[in-house]
Amino acid sequence: MTRGRRRYLCIAMLVVAGTAGAQGPSVVPSRLVRCAENSDVPCLLTRLDLSTREARLAAHADSAPSRSWTGKLAGLSMIGPTVRPIRATASPFRLMILLDLSGSMRGEGVAFVRSAVRTFLAELPPTGVTVAVAPFESRQVAERIAAARYVSPIEAMAVLDALPAPDAAGNTALFDAVRFGLASVVGAVGAAAGTTRGGLLVVTDGKNDVSGRRDDPGLLAGVSGRTVARDAVDKSGQSLWIIGAGKVDAAELRALAGPQSPPYIIELSPILLHQSLTSIASEISTARELVFGLTSGSRFRLARARTVGGIRFQESTASGASFSRSLAWRPPLLALPAFEGVADSASLPAEVRAITGFGEGESSRRWLLVIFFALNGVLVGGALPRFAWAAPHSPTAVAPLVSAGGVAARTAATPPNEVGAVAEPTNGLRSDVHEVAPRTPDEITGSFRRVAP
Repeated sequence: MTRGRRRYLCIAMLVVAGTAGAQGPSVVPSRLVRCAENSDVPCLLTRLDLSTREARLAAHADSAPSRSWTGKLAGLSMIGPTVRPIRATASPFRLMILLDLSGSMRGEGVAFVRSAVRTFLAELPPTGVTVAVAPFESRQVAERIAAARYVSPIEAMAVLDALPAPDAAGNTALFDAVRFGLASVVGAVGAAAGTTRGGLLVVTDGKNDVSGRRDDPGLLAGVSGRTVARDAVDKSGQSLWIIGAGKVDAAELRALAGPQSPPYIIELSPILLHQSLTSIASEISTARELVFGLTSGSRFRLARARTVGGIRFQESTASGASFSRSLAWRPPLLALPAFEGVADSASLPAEVRAITGFGEGESSRRWLLVIFFALNGVLVGGALPRFAWAAPHSPTAVAPLVSAGGVAARTAATPPNEVGAVAEPTNGLRSDVHEVAPRTPDEITGSFRRVAP
């Protein structure tokens, strides 16, 4: 048995809530997984189903790594974690989306909003969430909102594409849109069974303005109208998100939304719209997946006796809001690691990578490849040219002798290194090559003329 196998031989087989011996609904279901493929280093993977309030708090801390989340097991702190929102919801959700199509939204404003909302719909959980999309301005406000139907997020994309273009004569009945939109959400939640939740999302680029002659009669306006809309928010008990993009009245939107759900005040930008809507999608998707690393001390404690642990979220703002979940563990029946899969390498906390040595094998192989190619470069660039381009060994040449009659004669008696001999090159270049006078036309004829028999 190798030393590494012996080290992890006593790792606990983890039995959690939802299996035999679970102790109540607050216990978090978790799994022991390998931190890396072909590795015995353990990581803890757990999934949390959050409430509406908890999801709202956690949506601002969804990052890798997250400092707002901590975990303890067997009396020792766990490493990390990384947090990943999951496109799922613990209970059904009814969402109403109201888009401001007043005259100020003409041009790139409506194009930016349509694109961002379409991406937002694709980020929502595919099941458990139904969406109604409706436009609003200052005319037929109640009728348009009441006509909206709750469909799946995919079907809501088609409704979004079919919305009319902004009308230059339209103003912004923001207070009434919030009042009638929440009434629609309350009706949809009431018609559903069980623990269905609801929420209203309003995207606008202006402030409440109902001064036009063609506007609906009796629309809410002023401080009194905002108070009526605010009371509707409190009485509904539903979530409210307001995105004010562009030249908006920030104070009016904050007073309308209330301290529990502050509005998103941003510039009219596709990037900022997408970021705001992604944060809202994280609140609707109440499930979170957390990946912790286990320290060496907790590994040995888990193998000896039943132990408990917990996961805690602490908001980093001045309010310091928090919530927690419990973990329950049992020792293994057999002294064998009970891994249930492999953690996603992209979701491992940086601390886990450093402590467990994740990626060291790949790093070592990369260094070996670097050394291999470096040696090949030295061999190809330095050694091979000396063999490939060196001048070949030249045989001794015989110098021509000229007879008394001016005819060239051949002899093999010329010793090397004398006149006509080829010296052995020392640097790859021959230095014994000299020009000779050209032959005259009668040299060969004179030397090999025919003799009559």
